[in-house]
Amino acid sequence: MGTHLIEILGCFLAVGAVAFVTATAGRLAGLSLTAFASGLMAFLLPPVFSLRVESSAGIAALVVNGVAGLLVAHTVRPRHAPCSLAEPMQGRPARATAPDGPLLAERILQVIERDAVLRGRTSNVYVHVDQNSHLSIAASELDRILLDVLRLALSYSKVHRVDVYSSRRPEEECIRVAAEYAIEPVIPRLRVTGRTDDSCAALAPPGWPDTCSATWFDNGFELIYQVRIKRRL
Repeated sequence: MGTHLIEILGCFLAVGAVAFVTATAGRLAGLSLTAFASGLMAFLLPPVFSLRVESSAGIAALVVNGVAGLLVAHTVRPRHAPCSLAEPMQGRPARATAPDGPLLAERILQVIERDAVLRGRTSNVYVHVDQNSHLSIAASELDRILLDVLRLALSYSKVHRVDVYSSRRPEEECIRVAAEYAIEPVIPRLRVTGRTDDSCAALAPPGWPDTCSATWFDNGFELIYQVRIKRRL
């Protein structure tokens, strides 16, 4: 009876540890801890210091621990930092230092802060944008675009993370928003992060400037929104 109690307590402790590690360090760490805990339990169960398990109760405990650990690692949501830039905010140039247009990173954060719907999901949004990146478009037009795309990205109930990227070409500036709705599997899998406009569905929200176009597609993990803004030469 005492051995069975130890096995049960060991399962609970192991699953609790997996949940904590997954929440703080991510799913990969949680899966690694599940495998380590299962191996350690097998090593300590009779006969001790052997990976062989002699009792059916011990085998059941190992199975329960492994299954529960995998479920916890795949269902517990890792804790995200509040919406912020991928790089520290210190030293961010003031708006006056970007005469060619509004700073993209600054406008993203301000749009999120001003909108109640987006503000409630700040822990799900990550911004990977150069702090010095500015767009040749009016601030009010950029705010409209960002508000529409971010709201659209978070409108799908299964979305648990949104990443915002930017890039620049000689003739246009691009904003890419990836709304992740599926948990990435452990096995390797091809992940398409960009497509040409003719292989995507078009977006035409009202009120957008004529210099802006947008498309979207589903890559099996994320909904990808691609915004292109023609540069003013």
